[in-house]
Amino acid sequence: MKLIYPALTINRRAPVNLKQGDELFFGGSSFQSSLPASFLNYFQHVIVSDIGVIIKNFRIQKKLIVCYDEDFKKFAFRYLAKVLLRTKRIKSDKTKTYLLIFDNYSGPNGFFHWISDGLSKLIELKNELENYTLTVSTMCSCAIWPTRHRWR
Repeated sequence: MKLIYPALTINRRAPVNLKQGDELFFGGSSFQSSLPASFLNYFQHVIVSDIGVIIKNFRIQKKLIVCYDEDFKKFAFRYLAKVLLRTKRIKSDKTKTYLLIFDNYSGPNGFFHWISDGLSKLIELKNELENYTLTVSTMCSCAIWPTRHRWR
């Protein structure tokens, strides 16, 4: 695991034209935002599903998925079975190192979240990009990509 950038807390001032009661539109009365640290995780011998979920040793890598524990318990076994039993497999080229830029927080059709969250991380790696083959999940569909694609 490689640190891309550390966690950061941002303290902002209230806008000058803020009306009483509008604080929630700006993140609450404290005007403080916390950004978690960002990491580049390295994996070998994994399955990457079409929506970007990483499975290693028949276990979904939950730490890389933004979801509630309750939802994960309901989702994990069913999804794992679906990926292992029903999804078409595409073998990767063993001579290449792949980079998956993924933001599952966006949900289906989350292309614009991917642009702001996923691509910002890609920019942080700009000096290393020539070492990777970029992959994206099918969750990055929008008007630019009108249908879901299985990336080859």
